[in-house]
Amino acid sequence: MGRFLLALSFLLVFVAATGFCQWFTDEQEFYQGEYTYEQRWESGLTNKQRWEVEEIVKKAIKDGLQSFYGQPSVPAQKGLPPNPVVSPNIKVPAISRNVLLEPGQSRQSDIVALITSRNKRISYWYVVDVVGIYFDEAKFECINHDIAIAQMLYATDYLNNVQRTAVFNYSGMFNERFCDKVTGIRAHIQHLKGYATVERLRTPQVDPRYDVLINCGYWGTVSTLDDLCRKWAPQSKDYGYRIKAILSEMNCLAYCR
Repeated sequence: MGRFLLALSFLLVFVAATGFCQWFTDEQEFYQGEYTYEQRWESGLTNKQRWEVEEIVKKAIKDGLQSFYGQPSVPAQKGLPPNPVVSPNIKVPAISRNVLLEPGQSRQSDIVALITSRNKRISYWYVVDVVGIYFDEAKFECINHDIAIAQMLYATDYLNNVQRTAVFNYSGMFNERFCDKVTGIRAHIQHLKGYATVERLRTPQVDPRYDVLINCGYWGTVSTLDDLCRKWAPQSKDYGYRIKAILSEMNCLAYCR
């Protein structure tokens, strides 16, 4: 703390000597309407003096905090972030290693805009409804909504495929038929969860092929996108490429907004 007080004392002496008090008076007069914007910058500290004051303040605060917490002032290596100070009582959660269980990055509005740009004939509110259900069901089962929606966009050709949307089969799950949008989307999410984990479903099972995953030994065996694509469409050579292309398009919307 002694270093901190010494630095602050030096700072007060320095700014007083360089006319800081005059600059503060000018600031008050400026906000009272007596100075124009250009006149304010012509009075008081120069740019160099102002920069020197800022640097001294930064160094004084940094040295004072380091002295208070007992940490040496060691500059971080160039190009590397400084080591974070974490309390031993705080548990840092581990990053998920399963891409299917990680949270998606896209927003509902981005997906709706993407679909409507590729499908001019579809109802806007129908798209909003479908995308909203995907987000809700994926969040409830802790599934990456980006991957589920990318599969839906591929299987339905951005909801242009009437044969599949009419029977609410948004995932292209063989020749399955579902009674409504919620059931069809929930079956898709449950099927993805069956690949990703052996955790129990949080909703009543509506996926007609969920037990097939168990019988084939695929239950909870997928952790990467490539592995999912190989097992989801083993007969298709470009399925993984198509899904990745759609995900790239979705990521562009997410990170460029």
